[in-house]
Amino acid sequence: MNICFVIGAMKFSGAEKVLSIIAKELLENNNSVSVILLEQEYSVIGDEDGIITYGAKASGNKISRLLHRWSYIRKNVKKINPDIIISFGSVCNVNMLSALLFSKLPKVVCERNDPNYDPRSKSDKFTRWFLYHFANGYVFQTNEIRDYFQKIIKDKDIAVIPNPIIDTGIRWDYAKAEKRFATVARLDNFQKDQYVMFEAFKIFHEKHPDYILDIYGNGPDETNYKKYILDNKLDKCIFLKGKINDPLNNIKTASIFLLTSKFEGMPNALMEALSIGIPCISTDCGGGGAKFLMNSCNCSDGLVEVGNASKIAKKMHSLVENKNLMNEMSSNELQINDLLEKRIIVQQWIQFFMKILEKN
Repeated sequence: MNICFVIGAMKFSGAEKVLSIIAKELLENNNSVSVILLEQEYSVIGDEDGIITYGAKASGNKISRLLHRWSYIRKNVKKINPDIIISFGSVCNVNMLSALLFSKLPKVVCERNDPNYDPRSKSDKFTRWFLYHFANGYVFQTNEIRDYFQKIIKDKDIAVIPNPIIDTGIRWDYAKAEKRFATVARLDNFQKDQYVMFEAFKIFHEKHPDYILDIYGNGPDETNYKKYILDNKLDKCIFLKGKINDPLNNIKTASIFLLTSKFEGMPNALMEALSIGIPCISTDCGGGGAKFLMNSCNCSDGLVEVGNASKIAKKMHSLVENKNLMNEMSSNELQINDLLEKRIIVQQWIQFFMKILEKN
């Protein structure tokens, strides 16, 4: 198959990392793979580890940018001549469908977040609702996200495919665990709800003053978080460590991984933490991805209510005070590496592509 993806960029975070894993595995299965990047200049043809990238970045006012971007997408599709095209995320889905509205090329959209929250505006939600009717197939990460689009889907082809995982071989070890919590996330309270994390840790810290919290990532709320930490005299126990290239080697020596998001698609940071066996506490966030991951490895006890700092703190207490529970959770979590092994997940993608092509 000649397969074309559409995404914003290849920055190896979130959806980009997932697409990279899928694309490389598709190449190894003797498929041709190209990627159209909305943030890459049209004049540039790139190479990301053997994956050819084409640009569709446009400038000018809003209308001019959209028209040029759609034109660039069409021109790139003509060059690539794919059998099927797949876009990742609401923004890319809308742009791909707009550009190829009258094309007979089989078009698949892939949702990457909780559609109740992303996009935020009603007008963008309406545009998505309208254009999704023109897709030939849909890929969702969870049943919960699939159900949101049920009225649009009707009798069209769908697949619920979780994210793939690459087992790094890194492992958490209770004997080497330091008295610290760790999280890896964008500093964005609208989605990640990190003020609740701070409050939960503050409650926990009153009983366990020898623990610290390390937060890896950057984002729009970094300045606000720094002020909050200083104003609440938490600067000796909560540390904003910035974005790092190798988070797993940094969190593997923590006692517990924390996720306090209000909503997610399939939270990659949680999935990767589970893959190394560090005990995880996660909110049962919108989108259903965290629940799927925790339930899949028999760790549902690590799920807590969204936005409830006292319950999160209580769960933190119960874990750090129970060595056997931490080791049991760690052992169970490693099952995720077999369940979401990349070859298994990519075969699900290939089977879905074949199903779409047979009908189109």
